[in-house]
Amino acid sequence: MRTIAFLPLYRANHFRCYAAIACGIGLLAMLPLGARIAQAQQAADEEAGVVEQPLEPGDEGYVPATPAPSALVNPAVRAVLNGSRQTAADYLKSTHLLLDLGQPALAAGEFHRLLQLNPNDATKVELVNQFGPAIIQQLARSPELGPKARPFAESLLAASQQAAQSVERIKAMIDQLGSDDKVARSRAVAALAGAGEVAVVPLIELLGGTDASDTARVGARASLMRLAPYAERPLMATLDSADSKLVDEAATLLAAIGSGDAAPLLAAPALTGGAAAQAYQQLTGQAPSAESAAGLLERTMKVIEGGSPVFEPDFEGKVKYWVWDSKGTPGPKALSLSTAESDTLYMDKLATALATVRPELPSAESQAIRLQFEAIDVLGRHGFAMAYPMEQLTQLPADSLNQLLTDALKHNQSAAARMALQVIADRGDAGMLATSNGQPSPTAKALVHPHPSVRAAAVEAIAAIDPATPFPGSSKLCPAIVKLASSRGQRLALGASPRIGTAATWAGGLTSIGLASEVANSGKQLFEKADLLADVELIVIDMNLNHPSVRDVVYQLRINPSTALVPIALIARESQLSSARLIATEHKAVGAFLRPHDDQTMEMLVRTMLAQLPPDWPTAEQRFEQRVAAIKAMNHLMDNDRTFYRLRSASSEITQSVYPETDDAWQLLSRLGTHDSQVALLAYASTTTEQIESRQAAAKAFADSVGRFGLRITAEEIVHQYDLYNASARDTKASQQVLGDLLDTIEQGRTNESEQE
Repeated sequence: MRTIAFLPLYRANHFRCYAAIACGIGLLAMLPLGARIAQAQQAADEEAGVVEQPLEPGDEGYVPATPAPSALVNPAVRAVLNGSRQTAADYLKSTHLLLDLGQPALAAGEFHRLLQLNPNDATKVELVNQFGPAIIQQLARSPELGPKARPFAESLLAASQQAAQSVERIKAMIDQLGSDDKVARSRAVAALAGAGEVAVVPLIELLGGTDASDTARVGARASLMRLAPYAERPLMATLDSADSKLVDEAATLLAAIGSGDAAPLLAAPALTGGAAAQAYQQLTGQAPSAESAAGLLERTMKVIEGGSPVFEPDFEGKVKYWVWDSKGTPGPKALSLSTAESDTLYMDKLATALATVRPELPSAESQAIRLQFEAIDVLGRHGFAMAYPMEQLTQLPADSLNQLLTDALKHNQSAAARMALQVIADRGDAGMLATSNGQPSPTAKALVHPHPSVRAAAVEAIAAIDPATPFPGSSKLCPAIVKLASSRGQRLALGASPRIGTAATWAGGLTSIGLASEVANSGKQLFEKADLLADVELIVIDMNLNHPSVRDVVYQLRINPSTALVPIALIARESQLSSARLIATEHKAVGAFLRPHDDQTMEMLVRTMLAQLPPDWPTAEQRFEQRVAAIKAMNHLMDNDRTFYRLRSASSEITQSVYPETDDAWQLLSRLGTHDSQVALLAYASTTTEQIESRQAAAKAFADSVGRFGLRITAEEIVHQYDLYNASARDTKASQQVLGDLLDTIEQGRTNESEQE
């Protein structure tokens, strides 16, 4: 029983002594607020009358209204009430009729009896099929039926929608498209239209099959027309089918739908006539021609390159993009892509068409090749593994290949750039690094590209070519290769705040999503760490950071190749949020957020920003592979005595950032032959917490380095090494052996120095 208490407006006993009132107020004030409210409500309930709230249809204990004599005067009302009513359909019908007859109270009683039957999903589907959505929605709009009417009506429609979208029902409706019964065909078309997107692919498959009758094909076309908002993109994907008849069907339907996005896709096929030509003319109002096609393609691509996406993303920032799947059962397949990825796939088709229409333009061919590589890269990330058509690059002359690489770098087309650099590496032609104007070649420029995978490919290409003399831009190789070699194969976030504790707290909220963290307490320290660390996927900056200002910090991070593409989150107090948002508008992949006060909010912030990394950003595993390749390349270059790269001058940075856990890494520190590298090897070999195998490898690398370059450590460091040995009495024999080997190497090095003197 639900009750509502009403306080009387006037209390007869309101004349009380002021002392009692004062005492009551004093006692009341001593109580907690919740207790005061509860006591006040209790007093109100005691002094007020309690009025029962009327029960509603569907409530336990609800009693349907008795028909008033005035209602029974109407013969239509009497007919409804005197009729046999046993099923859910009977009671829904009587509810509807009584509402129409102006008898809401009686209708409420019939609706109550309907609810008492508690119809299952199958019955709900039958009710919608029998009475139609309009009558069901009437229930939801009738307040006289009580608060349960809207949820009940919605449950009917939901059950109907679910049933309409079931595979079995769609198949049954498609089978009805070929029926001899015109009414059955019409109902099937209507049912398929109501099923929504799930009906589109089966209908396209019907058009592509050979068994369907002409009548069924007509019905399928009619259904797809009514499904236009859902069918447009799958039909655009169908234009890539190898079935020419199905392509004609898709072109004709797209024209009938009025698909503006399909017109550029039809530009090249229209030149051969047929359904594509008719569809193109219908959509553009122009007769197919090379000039018309080229103009449309170029205009469309310019708009997309200007920042207007082909398809608007959903609330999660994703685009449902349809592609033609030629494997297994051919047909359209939906992919969930970023806007950049969907634009790439669409632009790939346009660029290929433009190269077909304008074969005399080298730029069109280059663009088509680049976008084809980008499209293959996108599809590969989404389950459509395809081989790169490397022959398109290998057959290009050097000038054309360099131009293609230049354009790929300019447009941040990392897949095309990587593959071009691979071809350059395979050619091994030092002339690809030389220029007539003294400016860096495209390969050298790739060393400072914002994408780490492009930088890695450039390093591998130069190491493979291995020129014996300097070339324009060769000085850029050292910082690039050291940065790649510093990867630990992890995912890292870099936080910056003038209060290290604040940054550390934020960092703690990152562990739940697999991010390690580093913190900085100034802009200067942030720059240093960002330059040194290869695994940074996110930078989080406190708006309280100064010297330099946050705006300057963000600008410097954006012009630095190492961090140009890394998302940046600005964390602000409410008073700082507008300033943070203004800074965020000045750069890509920068977001402004209020300070998170719990790990859940921090996690949501981080996921939002990580989604802005380029889709092909290397994974932690890929970065580790790049690290391994970079270390091998450094060993190769030092073995060949390529001193102009000045790798040994970067010994301090290398020993700080390269963690030696492989033979190549130990060899690298050994080959550096500097004070920093020998001290690092001594430290690794002397650390008792390291695995004995690693310590032995470090000791051997130290011995090799001393044998090749002489002893580079100071007298104080030698004394310290003896102290470590003398303190190792309780160490294992293996540990003592390593420390002893180090001293033997030191003594041998000192002996060699004495002999040379």
